[in-house]
Amino acid sequence: MARSISTTRKKVTSLRWTDHPLIDMGLTAVILESGKYAPEEVTEEDWQSVMKTVKRNYVNRNFEKSSGILFTYNAPFTNPSYSKKPEERKKAIDFAFAIATGKSDPLPENCYFFNDRPAWIRAARDQVPLLMGREQINFYATGTSELPLSDIAYGCLLALPLATPIISGKMAILKTDDPELLLEIADKWKGELDREYAKKELSDRKGIRTRITETLDSIFELYTKKKKKVAKTTKNQIVNEKYYGGLSVYHLSNSGNGPGIQIYHYQPFSLKFLKRANMGAYHFAWKAFTGAFWLSPSGKTGGSEPSKEDRPVRKNIVMERMTAGPEEAKTIIQFFLRYARNRAGILSNLRVSDIDLWPNTSSLVELFLMEIYVMKLERIEKIKKLADTLADEIDSNKDSTLFKNIMGISSVRNSYYNFRNILIRAIRARLKRTGSLLLNTDDYLSIFESTEELPDSGWSLARDLLRLRCLEELHRKNYFKKDPDALVGSTEEEVENEENLEEK
Repeated sequence: MARSISTTRKKVTSLRWTDHPLIDMGLTAVILESGKYAPEEVTEEDWQSVMKTVKRNYVNRNFEKSSGILFTYNAPFTNPSYSKKPEERKKAIDFAFAIATGKSDPLPENCYFFNDRPAWIRAARDQVPLLMGREQINFYATGTSELPLSDIAYGCLLALPLATPIISGKMAILKTDDPELLLEIADKWKGELDREYAKKELSDRKGIRTRITETLDSIFELYTKKKKKVAKTTKNQIVNEKYYGGLSVYHLSNSGNGPGIQIYHYQPFSLKFLKRANMGAYHFAWKAFTGAFWLSPSGKTGGSEPSKEDRPVRKNIVMERMTAGPEEAKTIIQFFLRYARNRAGILSNLRVSDIDLWPNTSSLVELFLMEIYVMKLERIEKIKKLADTLADEIDSNKDSTLFKNIMGISSVRNSYYNFRNILIRAIRARLKRTGSLLLNTDDYLSIFESTEELPDSGWSLARDLLRLRCLEELHRKNYFKKDPDALVGSTEEEVENEENLEEK
């Protein structure tokens, strides 16, 4: 972000982070438009200049669509009754910005958000999104209706469209534990919106979680490139482990026809994973993996990489799951496996690259397991060892039956009991042939019965990881070229399960 260093000019009294998503998102837009780094650096002159810019955008109707979503169509900026009364509209807008610039008379009470500053208005739903209407009870039975706002609080709300995109018909309001991350995201969005406002062509964005994850990816990727440049000129080559905390997304509409809000959370461990996934060798695997899971314009898997023009409306089902709660995390493991199945040739419903997701070093899968599941390296190594040994058994003995049983593409049902019996038979066969065990009881319990990870992984996680690593190891051994018949026999049930993953 190219922003100027603060000066000694008079600062705007009380301008600071409030920990309220709407105010802080608008404040972020003010900081960026001022070319500053922090709210404390914004001067009175900056504030007046930003409000002048914001007002001009409302007058020119650049913010008309955003205003209707944020402030309802009863607000002065979009009120249909002003369509044939331009002077009345101008008068209403002038009044709103007289409040935002402190040029009207304050009220004898303090602002709710900046409590050391007097309020200028008592705001209702047409001035603060998702409040009740004018003269209606908001917070408690005997309280005064509406919300007291100061000039700067109201100005921050008015500035929201500068850096807040419309996604799927709602505004994407963010709250972060680290203001620096909020500034980085808003800076990227503001750059896009500035260009669109200049052309008077707002992009039709869809897929809120895809758009957020994609933005985070681009920020972390850019940050990694910057760190590499720094590392070349300094002896300190520490990989940045800055703690960003979490990120909450308030996807809201205050429109009279369909008000509502959906809230998504990116947990701290999800942000840490995304950041590390954009570093070094992880980066290539992450791009290949996510690139395989773009939905087509009709919503089907197997879509090609979107063009620059249609990218804002395309969803990516991996990126949609990165608000990683327990269920989403389990689903992403299944996506890893689906990628490997397509690469091996068991399925052909994705466009995959010839890149390992679980190589012996810089493994994207291991990174995901350690950051999201908090899985111990000892358990990961045991799963790898068992999978590699099974791959050796299948390859050296050309045992396509064992391969199909392990992969669940035979007539054997995918239950814990049946999978355990498959392993027992493989143990017996190896013991009879070589006199050595495939795995012992302690290893079995550590792999399939461990419950130390968060979320509780269950035996099916270990099974899917075993299949994933085994597939990649067999691919490295060129097994599928040597025994193409091993790929024949995928059951309809298995393919159906794969196809339904994006609907979860």
